[in-house]
Amino acid sequence: MVSTKAGLEQIKQSEPIIGWFYEILDNGGHYKPTQDPYHNWTGNWQIHPWNTDQSNNFSTEKDSIYDSFLRYMETHGGKTWTGGKSQLSTRLAKMNDDGIIYFDASKRDTKTKTNLTMWCFESLDEGRKKWDRKFHDGEDSFHGAKDDSSITPLRPCGFFCSLRRNISLSRLQVGCQLFNYGGWQFIHH
Repeated sequence: MVSTKAGLEQIKQSEPIIGWFYEILDNGGHYKPTQDPYHNWTGNWQIHPWNTDQSNNFSTEKDSIYDSFLRYMETHGGKTWTGGKSQLSTRLAKMNDDGIIYFDASKRDTKTKTNLTMWCFESLDEGRKKWDRKFHDGEDSFHGAKDDSSITPLRPCGFFCSLRRNISLSRLQVGCQLFNYGGWQFIHH
């Protein structure tokens, strides 16, 4: 367990893959490049949401997960990654071995003709619990302090309407209201 926030920040800086995976857990998914109707990259990124209550399995989406990691490296200190997807997979497997995340790359996607290797992660809820057990002595670091339990986040529009840190206004649907409380942002629809 890391005893201070500064200690965790130092780990995220020295091991960018840990910082990147924290970003996935905190945002509720990985960043994915957006495309126009002709499949051209628009230059923008959006969150590709992960399942909160069931495993997250990716075969053809591995490219966008890898791109998400490259984006993280570039936007957090201008670092570069010289490895490919297989090296990222190896590092994710090491994080699995260290008990930080669940990651399995041994499964095959039987729905594709090429029988691609799948990257399998646990649900967001389980991933966040595992992260908190590893780095926060089990205390919930993703959904607010226990003192704020009287405030219930609402999810009626199904579009990231929840308790979240650093919400991008572009993620809000029409009719959603954003307000702050104790350093957290809430969305109400």
